[in-house]
Amino acid sequence: MVQIHSCAPAISFIGKLLPFANKWQCFCIWFIMLPDAYSWTSPKKGTVMNLFECKICSYIAFITQPQKCPVCGSQTFDQKDSIFEEAEKKSPEAPAKHIPVITVKTTCGLVPETPCMDATVRIGKVLHPMEEKHFISFMDCYVDKRYIARVMLSPRVNPAACFHLKTQGVTLTIVENCTVHGHWMAETDLKIAL
Repeated sequence: MVQIHSCAPAISFIGKLLPFANKWQCFCIWFIMLPDAYSWTSPKKGTVMNLFECKICSYIAFITQPQKCPVCGSQTFDQKDSIFEEAEKKSPEAPAKHIPVITVKTTCGLVPETPCMDATVRIGKVLHPMEEKHFISFMDCYVDKRYIARVMLSPRVNPAACFHLKTQGVTLTIVENCTVHGHWMAETDLKIAL
């Protein structure tokens, strides 16, 4: 069983960042419910992780503050090292409705002629509600803490997406934003999928 880690600032950076020049992703949104295949565990408390939130679009940068946001281009960030812990305190149903559930397949179903992986994500073991005032607004995908793509959501869709990854790496991270309960994160090891 793959362990999905909760949103405490305890995930350590594994390995070096890989060069990703001109290796942007192809992604689509799947409006389906994915099978309940993974469980989650809380990482060790007390480990410090540097996190920076874009003041405009809520993108989260790991390790160092970027020159500009890769999502909206803003140059204004706040350091929020405990952003995931704060979200966990807001919602007692955190594990069931907010932790992203990630499934990785080594063959790409949409673009089979290129070497890529499908990473399907749903929000919550119990599917997160998608209501007018309470919904998942986006999911960001990272490989080895390097930003890959964002999928924007609205209350009219299920909180699920598929990222068709061309990028190789060790760890896949998904960060989602709930309009009421804030940012949540899960990670999975890409080496297990290979």
